[in-house]
Amino acid sequence: MQKGLSWAVMAFCGLFLVGCGADETASETQNTAQKTSYPTETVTLVVPFSAGGGTDILARHMAKNLSDVWSVPVIVKNVTGASGRVAENYVMTRPADGYTLYLNNSSFATVPPILTPDTPKVDGFTALGSLAKSASLLIVPADSTFTSIEALLTDSNDLFVGTCGLGTPQHWAVKRLKRHEATTHVPYGGCSDALLDVVRGELSAGIVTKASATPMIESGKVRALAITSAESRDPAIVPSDIWLNDGPNLDQWYAVFIHEKAPEAIKETISDTLMNVFNTPQFEAELAPLSLTPYLHNGTDFDGALKAEQAAFIESAKHNSK
Repeated sequence: MQKGLSWAVMAFCGLFLVGCGADETASETQNTAQKTSYPTETVTLVVPFSAGGGTDILARHMAKNLSDVWSVPVIVKNVTGASGRVAENYVMTRPADGYTLYLNNSSFATVPPILTPDTPKVDGFTALGSLAKSASLLIVPADSTFTSIEALLTDSNDLFVGTCGLGTPQHWAVKRLKRHEATTHVPYGGCSDALLDVVRGELSAGIVTKASATPMIESGKVRALAITSAESRDPAIVPSDIWLNDGPNLDQWYAVFIHEKAPEAIKETISDTLMNVFNTPQFEAELAPLSLTPYLHNGTDFDGALKAEQAAFIESAKHNSK
């Protein structure tokens, strides 16, 4: 009787283990199928800022490259508002199937500490990798009387400074101007909108990405007085003045995110594709005319840098609430 029971238990365990193995095999097969088949339909790349800005321009280059590799349409969808919060809510309401990607910039880390200090980090997303970065420029209209950042900072008149939006790195740059109280921050829905009002002379100055401002500088419609990064300085674009060296770095990175509940196999496929497609001399050559520099990190590496940056801006916000 005991022997018969033992054989029965062994038989049951054997069946159970085979069943478990079958489940694991099925899961692995499904992951492999997802990796090899993705994508089979249109991929949407959501951008949280208006058309014509640095993020949008990069998104359109990115979409073309991915479409060529994947042989499916990759469309750019601009969803503006609240410096990215509207776009993030939009992505969260889409199916978590891997067919909605989110291209944002440093605003992903810099906006929440200012706009939503009680929830100072964006949740619900997985970083797939970073692609590029851009410095920011302090610009003035072509006919402005300001010829240097020193002249701007010491002028006693009211100063209206436009930026790419509330909480963006450019907003943080306004905070660090250390100018007298007669300074009004004017946030826009993207760098391109702020840039146009500087061109029109409706703003005293603007702080926008180098990627956005360079065409207008080259055409003589605005002038640059200073830049946030020494490594991005181009004497033909901006003079030698470099400012904003205190506090977290304000160079603006661009990275791709996805709904955290998207299939892991698809996340891996997209991350690998980003690194393979954009880690090339061809893509670097595409970035140069856009005044962008490569900043390529896979999802894991970039996630570590992102967490450190989020912590730095949260801490900075506690000491600079203006």
